[in-house]
Amino acid sequence: MIEQNIFDRLAEAQSPSDNTITIAISIYDPTGSYARHVGVTLASIFANTRNPICAYVLTDETLNLENRKKLITIAERFNQNIIFIDVILPNDWQNINTGQLYTKAILYRLLLPDLLQEHRVIYLDCDIIVDMDIQKLWNIPLHGQPLAAAKDQGIRKLHKDLQQKVHSLGVSLDTYFNSGVLVFNLDKIRDEYHLVTKFNEFLCLNANSILLDQDFLNWLFHESYEQLHPSFNILVGYAESRYFLKGQQILHFTPIKSWKMPFCGIGLEYWKYVKLTPWANDAIDYIYQMGLNEKERGNRLQSDIKQLQAQQTSFVSTIFDTALQERYKELTKFIGHATNWGVVRGPFSGMRLPFYPTLTNLDACSKLLGTYKEELHPIIQSLPFCKIPHRLILDIGSTDGYYTVGLARIMPWVDFINVSFSKNAAICCHSLAKINGVESRIQIKEKCTPSSLLDILSQYNLYETRCLLHVDVEGSEVELLDTSTSPLLTSCDLLIECHDYYQENTTQILTRRFQSSHEIQTIHQSGRNPTEFSFLHHRPDYERWLSVSEGRSGSVTWLWCRAKHDPAVQIL
Repeated sequence: MIEQNIFDRLAEAQSPSDNTITIAISIYDPTGSYARHVGVTLASIFANTRNPICAYVLTDETLNLENRKKLITIAERFNQNIIFIDVILPNDWQNINTGQLYTKAILYRLLLPDLLQEHRVIYLDCDIIVDMDIQKLWNIPLHGQPLAAAKDQGIRKLHKDLQQKVHSLGVSLDTYFNSGVLVFNLDKIRDEYHLVTKFNEFLCLNANSILLDQDFLNWLFHESYEQLHPSFNILVGYAESRYFLKGQQILHFTPIKSWKMPFCGIGLEYWKYVKLTPWANDAIDYIYQMGLNEKERGNRLQSDIKQLQAQQTSFVSTIFDTALQERYKELTKFIGHATNWGVVRGPFSGMRLPFYPTLTNLDACSKLLGTYKEELHPIIQSLPFCKIPHRLILDIGSTDGYYTVGLARIMPWVDFINVSFSKNAAICCHSLAKINGVESRIQIKEKCTPSSLLDILSQYNLYETRCLLHVDVEGSEVELLDTSTSPLLTSCDLLIECHDYYQENTTQILTRRFQSSHEIQTIHQSGRNPTEFSFLHHRPDYERWLSVSEGRSGSVTWLWCRAKHDPAVQIL
């Protein structure tokens, strides 16, 4: 009891100043395990925001003394304030069934107008990472509305039964908002609404509500709320990739929780902030144990590293690989700023690269440096001077359009078709083409099969000109370049990247297939020299070599196949 009194005085001594950003977060923690998630959310806010912050933690007796002290430690580390409010629910709310997925803490936010004296407050769930200065959200004008919220990006992707529940509330799916990130206009709500009374009325009308607090807030405010940009509440499991902007986002990990995603890029955001909390020392053990548990459940994620799970020392190598990828992203930013996001050497020198696609690729640095596929530079430089001009260049398997756009810049008389095989890759290619002013000359497709390849080639007069195919399809070269299905391939020039480590003997098979119709030059992967770049001289040795890495799983070989005969094969 004495220790508790000391703690109370410490918490009460931290009071907000007039210019403080006020946030609130709620927690019900009978097992003591959820406090870490609150700590990570708070650490992400404090680490990215310069203004003074007062964080109100709405809780009850389940938040133990040890975890309260840890949360205070985080606030003190960033010279910020934290105040705990032990919430007592109204008597008629005590036995409300919040369902299996939620605890009674979801009801705490409804009491904020009564618990706080401030004019406004930002409410956040504790499965959130604030990867931005939260002042941007704090400064959003409410225009007299009782709250601000972002539309729920996932509601359209959920089961129809749940969508029908939303319709039964009298709320449109187009206006239904998520309650994980809210800006409450407390003055407006106190003056015009009584949430406790309104919630009791809602329960009488909607006894079978599934998303209890969220359904209620939508029922009450769906026609009177300020709509936030999706970047203020990105539902990670549902959101479109265009909303993921580093340093400009609030990540809401639903339906998959961030602490259950330790090995993928977006999940690493959680573990990045864990190290700023008193729970940092337990993080590696926690990740290791979670890996073992997920292996036992047969999680697909663990299939890639199941051989590494037998010993913890082997598992650490997986953590190292993940950390290396994160380091590569930071190195990409450094090189991007040093090169002003432009290719600095090679045949594509001067080509501009957009910021956001490059951070997703493990070959971004080599593309900026101009060392990417350096072995092919002599061939690329010779293409504009070929004896038989190319009328079409078909780039199959491009992840971001680097070769398509690079060639379009140096060969302005040629038509280009880019086959990206995914929507995200197609978006990246279009962005790269637009930045470099060649988008009008590039047709982007997301699919290419042997039969559709024949359809494309048949549209061009191969008696007078020639087509060039640049093929990088990660092990599907033999299947795609089928001369029995696409006989016009024998009259096309082919630059093929052979992935023998994906499909054995690919180089040999394709060499035999085209040796009668083409002159073939075999090109083997060689080394790179990062010391050529002065802005890398002061970087660590491993970073310099990492900068010229192309992130390959093994060594590759290229085949440069030049068609021997001028006329095309006729299709009867």
